[in-house]
Amino acid sequence: MKYAIVGTSHAGYEAAQTILEAQPDAEINLYEAGSTASFLSCGIQSYLEGESESLDDLHYANETSYKEQGINIMVNTEVVSFDGDAKTVTVKTPEGERTDDYDKLILSPGAIPTPLPVDGVDAENVFYLRGRDWAQKVHDRMKDAKKVVVVGGGYIGIEAAEAYALAGIDTTVIDFQDRILPTYLDEEFTDILTKNAESHGLTFHGGEGVQSFETKDGKVSAVVTDKNTYEADTVIVSIGIKPNTKWLEGLVDMDQKGFIEVNEKHETSVKDVYAAGD
Repeated sequence: MKYAIVGTSHAGYEAAQTILEAQPDAEINLYEAGSTASFLSCGIQSYLEGESESLDDLHYANETSYKEQGINIMVNTEVVSFDGDAKTVTVKTPEGERTDDYDKLILSPGAIPTPLPVDGVDAENVFYLRGRDWAQKVHDRMKDAKKVVVVGGGYIGIEAAEAYALAGIDTTVIDFQDRILPTYLDEEFTDILTKNAESHGLTFHGGEGVQSFETKDGKVSAVVTDKNTYEADTVIVSIGIKPNTKWLEGLVDMDQKGFIEVNEKHETSVKDVYAAGD
């Protein structure tokens, strides 16, 4: 049996391990669009705070470990389409495009940061925090940042804000909700957390919607909300994620938000094509 797995993060990794356990002789092609495999995004905070010395420490598998298991791992290799009738995937690499065949296809494309549709969002020193490349950029910026504004008071936003505040950088968190972590914790907890954060140089402003980013010489200089303007030389946008599935439009059934529809076996609307992940 020949399997094609798109994506090497949690679901893609688990799919490969599960297949090998059940079918040790299976042929597995594992595709990764990035330059490294199986990056552990939930460990980014440890790198920002200096607990992990390198992003290389934040991988639960790599090319070598996959190859040692007999998995054909391909990095810098993006699957851009598939043909469910012919059972082939279209693969894009630095050398060009090709098609590979499969018996079973597993889609684990993950998610991408939700963009903030405001003026100035493309300015220099405006960052998202998702995946290895953004993690490195956010980390590198810490040595020069003086005033950072984090847009979004969820887990990822608070983790980034905490790292910057612990580094002694003036840090402000803005959210349209009136509390940090409102999805996860009750007010009796978040009141304590907010007060504690303030004692460490992290200020929270809730109930405000970001309207634009001011810029100077191409760099971000301030965040403008519907209530205030906050000086900033660095901005981290963390307002959630959305499915990385635009490339699958017309290939599998999805809802209006881009979530892939699957049955109880995680099979999509196309036979022998499965989906899992964020």
